[in-house]
Amino acid sequence: MVRHDIRQLLLACLLLLTASWARAEDALMKSFAIDVVLHADGSARITEVWNVDVNTDRFSEFYNSYYNHYFGRITDVSVSDGATMLTTDDYWDPGATVDEKVGHCGLVATDDGDFQICWGVGQPGHHRYMLRYTATAVVQPYSDSLVLMNVPLLITSTVLPCQAASATITRGDSAFTSDDIVSLEVKGAARGGFSNGRIEVQSTRTMSEGDHMIVQILFRASAFGELSTTGLSTEIGADELSSPMMRDSQPGRYEQSWWGKVLDFYDEWPIATLMCILAALLGLFYLVKKLVIALL
Repeated sequence: MVRHDIRQLLLACLLLLTASWARAEDALMKSFAIDVVLHADGSARITEVWNVDVNTDRFSEFYNSYYNHYFGRITDVSVSDGATMLTTDDYWDPGATVDEKVGHCGLVATDDGDFQICWGVGQPGHHRYMLRYTATAVVQPYSDSLVLMNVPLLITSTVLPCQAASATITRGDSAFTSDDIVSLEVKGAARGGFSNGRIEVQSTRTMSEGDHMIVQILFRASAFGELSTTGLSTEIGADELSSPMMRDSQPGRYEQSWWGKVLDFYDEWPIATLMCILAALLGLFYLVKKLVIALL
C-alpha cells in the first residue's frame, strides 16, 4: 500500500510539473524587429515591428517605455495593427475600457520626463503591430570629437517574453563607414556588429523577464555634422562607459534573470553546462532513490 501511494504521489507531481510547463503564455512576442535611421542632428526615425500572440482577453493595452536619459523627446507617433492604422489620441486614458482602447493609440509623458507609446490590444489572436516615431537626442555629445549612442533596443517584461529579436541601425543620408565608428558594443542577450554600412544585431536566445538588447556606439563627431558638441557635456565618465551597462536611474531595472544567466553560460560553455546538468540530474536521481527506499 505504501509503495502504491508513493507511485501515485510521484505520478501526480510529474503531471503537475508537465502541466505547468505546457501552460501557454498570456501574451508572447514571437518576434521583434527595430529599424533605427539616424539623422545628422542626432535624432532618429524609428520603426518597431511586434509579432505578438495574445492568448487572453484580460489585456486592454500594450505599451513601450522610452527613458529620457537615452532619448530626448518622442514625437510623430503612429501605430498600426496589420493593415489597420490606429487613431492617435491627444490624451491616452490608461483607465479606459478594453472597447474604448481598441483601434486607438497615444503618447504618454510621465512625471519623470519619460515617454510611453500605448495602444489598445483588441481581440485575442495574432497581431502584427508596427510603431513609428521620431526620437530626438538618440546620439548625444561625448567629447569635442566623439558622440555617443547608448540605447536599449529592447527590454522584455513579464507580459511579453520575446522569442527572437533583431535590429538595424543606419544613417539616413548615406551609409556609415568603418572610419565613422570608434567602438561598438552589443550588450545583453544579443550579438551583432558593423557590416555593409550598417549595424546589425540579433538576439541569441528567447528573452525572458528583464533580458535586454542594448547597443553602445562611439561615433566620430564628423559622422553627425549637424550635432553640436561645443560646450556640451553628458557627464558620462570613462568608468561608466566601460561598465556592463550605463547606470540607470532605477537600479535593478535591467538586471538579468537567473535563467538568462544560465542560458548565456550555455552559449559560452555548452559542454561544461551539459556536464553540470547531467551531474545535477544524477545527484537528484540518487537522492530520490534513497528517499523512496527509506519510505518503503
